[in-house]
Amino acid sequence: MGVGLIAACGDRQLPLQHSSIELPQDAAFVCLKVFKPDPTSPDRMLPQLPEPVPLPHCSVSNAAANLAYSPYQLFALVMQGSRNGLAVVNLSTGVIVDVNQASPGVQAVPIGNQPTGIATSPDGRSTLVTTAEPGRYALWVVDNARILGDSQGIRQDPRPAPPLLTEWMVCGLPQPPMTVLSVPRAPSSSSFSGTYDIAVILQSNERGQAKALMIDPDSLKQIPLGQYLPCPLEGAIELAADLPENWTAGPSWPDGIPYASGGITLDLPQPPSVCSAGWEWQTPPNPFPKIGGASPQPRGAAFADRILYISDGSFPLIHRIDLSNPKRLVELQPLIVTSMSSPDRQVSVGPLAVSPITSDYRRYLYGIESDINGNILVYDITQPDRSPLVPLTNPYPVLNPLQSPDRISFEAPAVAISFVSHDVPVTKNWDGTGRMGALTGLLCNPNPNAFDQQGNVVDWGAFYRPGEALLSRDTSLLPNSLRGVFAFVALTNGSIQIVNVDDWDAPCRRPVLLTSDAQVSSLSLPQPVPSSLEDTNPFHAPRAEGRLGASQAVTGEIFFPIISPHTKRSKYLFSFDLNHGGQVPYLLSPPKLFLNEISLPIDFGEQGTNPILLQVQSTFAYPHSVEGQENLQGVVSGYIPVEKSPGILFSLEDPSVHNDDDWTIVYEGQLPGFEGIRADMSTNDDFHTLTLTTQGVSLCSLGVHDVKTSLARAQKAREELAQAVPSTVLSPSALEQVGAQMGDYVQIADDLLPGDNSYWNQQAACWDLGGTSLRTPAERYHTCEVMYGAVQDQSVHRDFPILEAYSDHLVLGTFYGPSGTLMTPANRQRIGARSDNVPWFKLLYCCFQGRASFRVRTGGQWIAIGKRTGYLHHVGTSGTDQACVDSCLVRDALLNARIMEVPRTASSSFMPSRNSVLALRNPFFSFFMMGGMLSASSDFTASSRDMTWKFSTRGGFSPLRLQVGVRGGIPSNRYRASPRSIRFIEPYGRLLVIDGAGQGLQQISLDKVDFMGPSIL
Repeated sequence: MGVGLIAACGDRQLPLQHSSIELPQDAAFVCLKVFKPDPTSPDRMLPQLPEPVPLPHCSVSNAAANLAYSPYQLFALVMQGSRNGLAVVNLSTGVIVDVNQASPGVQAVPIGNQPTGIATSPDGRSTLVTTAEPGRYALWVVDNARILGDSQGIRQDPRPAPPLLTEWMVCGLPQPPMTVLSVPRAPSSSSFSGTYDIAVILQSNERGQAKALMIDPDSLKQIPLGQYLPCPLEGAIELAADLPENWTAGPSWPDGIPYASGGITLDLPQPPSVCSAGWEWQTPPNPFPKIGGASPQPRGAAFADRILYISDGSFPLIHRIDLSNPKRLVELQPLIVTSMSSPDRQVSVGPLAVSPITSDYRRYLYGIESDINGNILVYDITQPDRSPLVPLTNPYPVLNPLQSPDRISFEAPAVAISFVSHDVPVTKNWDGTGRMGALTGLLCNPNPNAFDQQGNVVDWGAFYRPGEALLSRDTSLLPNSLRGVFAFVALTNGSIQIVNVDDWDAPCRRPVLLTSDAQVSSLSLPQPVPSSLEDTNPFHAPRAEGRLGASQAVTGEIFFPIISPHTKRSKYLFSFDLNHGGQVPYLLSPPKLFLNEISLPIDFGEQGTNPILLQVQSTFAYPHSVEGQENLQGVVSGYIPVEKSPGILFSLEDPSVHNDDDWTIVYEGQLPGFEGIRADMSTNDDFHTLTLTTQGVSLCSLGVHDVKTSLARAQKAREELAQAVPSTVLSPSALEQVGAQMGDYVQIADDLLPGDNSYWNQQAACWDLGGTSLRTPAERYHTCEVMYGAVQDQSVHRDFPILEAYSDHLVLGTFYGPSGTLMTPANRQRIGARSDNVPWFKLLYCCFQGRASFRVRTGGQWIAIGKRTGYLHHVGTSGTDQACVDSCLVRDALLNARIMEVPRTASSSFMPSRNSVLALRNPFFSFFMMGGMLSASSDFTASSRDMTWKFSTRGGFSPLRLQVGVRGGIPSNRYRASPRSIRFIEPYGRLLVIDGAGQGLQQISLDKVDFMGPSIL
């Protein structure tokens, strides 16, 4: 391909090396016996004619210490997008094979044009390839004994020659193929010849609808080599497109707490007043969108337990074909593809992957969503006749509402998936001597009964405890040490990330104490004590202490569960042990208060004038691991109270929700998202109110609260304070002030036209203010300028309370201040629909030509905005009028960013919990705001507009990832990667990543989750 140049945005440009593989797409693996002992010198190996064998022959246990001299070597046959051939890569040596030494360049195995799918037969003798050359759709059967050509340099006769296209069996297909699979025959299929069948999936075209074909490989032997004849079919079935009328959300996937047989009750904030029935835990049935005139279009395929799964690009379903009888294929009821976040959206999936059986005897199907998000859907396919037909859901979506409730999402779209099963077998006895047979598939066991009273091992799962050092590996249970079943996911940005499916070390990834007095969250349920000395259940260990007190039984992390099925794997341990791979969320420094970027003093006294951001009262115990860590700068303040210091309380339910962010908590702050929005002014009641109408934007989606929503919350706050604080401490008059200023308001954000603009000459009815008529341009401009001033002046006359909020319009009232006193945001009151508003709204209409841009501010409340997270809210639309109302869906319960102040006089006897209406609890942390006081005679005073608390959180969740497209491990040496597929090399316990942009292959070792050597180009 010559020397190319690929540049990533902001990356250093690097020339790509010359590649012998062009546009690699996918690969299949072949094991060949290529060496034999020299009869004259047994220690010497001689090349032999390649002998294809099943893949297990190439397992590392059967290989020589140096794989390059192993009799059995593993090869990848790589489909290429721009060459009519299969590149042959020796994975044992990392060398691309030149199958025709006489021709210049590195030659590939010849094959037809436009390959679409590749698979290897179970016996290893053949490689199956489908091609979609127009007018010549074909299935090719390559003899794997010939794929090395003359590369071995064997001199004796018969000398191997380069492979020719005419050597392969080829047969014609009636429609373009999507892919091919080799399907092992079930034991009950002994009546059929051979050990496998060939499944070919065809696309729809003008000649017919999409189909699944079954071909008996023995029948292909009747076709003369090199001749293009129709494929003899064993069975065929057209793909149907039958969808149910409605769907409901599926059951949840396992939560990683197997001992919680009675379920878990989450502690959550009270639902909004509009939710009279409480939080909605179940979503109602949703109709499928109508799809007309489309034909099924296969996009991906996978096989397990006699069922062929085929994803569809035209319909929201995954076809299921029962292959029990290859001659009588049956399409079962399909899996359906749905979205809880967007029920009305038609969705589909592309690539599919099937997991191995897990330790709890489950099997899963993963599918990549075919849209810009590229999320992964999870299906339980353990029992095809009884498993749910809809995607599984997150068991606790409320704890991480930024993730989809029924998908696994990433920072970039997924393009390929590969499941792996990996273990580090127990090969030694406890005294260090070798075992006769290795033990595999064991759960790490922290149960004290894993050893008897004499200290002898009872359950060998204790071998994997982090404190036991007999294994030939790092036994600290670091995240890059994998044991169990995992999914490796390739993303469009070149990142390879890992999803936990069945981590066998999960029982030991936990806090030391899982007892009732050490419970740090609603998920870290106390574990039951062992029922007897014979009870070795790894989840019956409330106190996970090491053997005889001499070693560590668990990792001592602060979250639980840490390892849950179908969650992204963390790069770090969640512990305070920062020197040994630990990381926890923490405050970079204590929160600080500012006004106009000037730092303000913080006074904890009873007469302190400034508000203080404080940690809420903890509902649970503080992490056991915090003890003795009080001097860790910035870490502990988010977990235990720090005397006379502002602070927050981190949430300890879901470690994956935490991120690195810079937070501002602003009093009467601006709602984000209103930049550039303009509204038309109008009235339906002769200017008793004014309506602002927008186009092309949903105001509810921006999180607007109207008066009704705000007053309902304020009333709840007063009720809570009245029950908790004696009237002798908080007077009735002070109680009435709580939340009195709450309610969003509009702030007009346009400047007036210049005084010499011709607009001021125009006659309009709105200049007649009723008793005052502005007749001249000078009067009009002067009146508007005095009333509204410049935008940066932020005149209170630019503020208008939102009486009603709808998706496309806001209904406004006005403010008025105490008689004889200058009106301020702190002392004003709202006016609803009244005739007193008429002159003010007429003037507003005329001064801004009936159209203006505007902001929305949170009256009487603080608003929390993360630089990365943004503004969290759960406002949606309701009813035919599309009014803005709070959501009642439980998964939205923590989408909170607003908080009112607690009067300082009440704080001496009242500290709200995180679920109080007087606290702010979002998915990451919680706090409350203690108000300031003006003097000893006042109960409290509202804070100043734009007063701001600032703090930064660090130690957020970092997924365990590898980056394709980084050369030599140097981050600056990057090129734009484009992973096309990822394949598990089971014999070697490795993964093969196929990069279409880098034109090469990279192997990943599962022992330490890292790339092995440079790319194979």
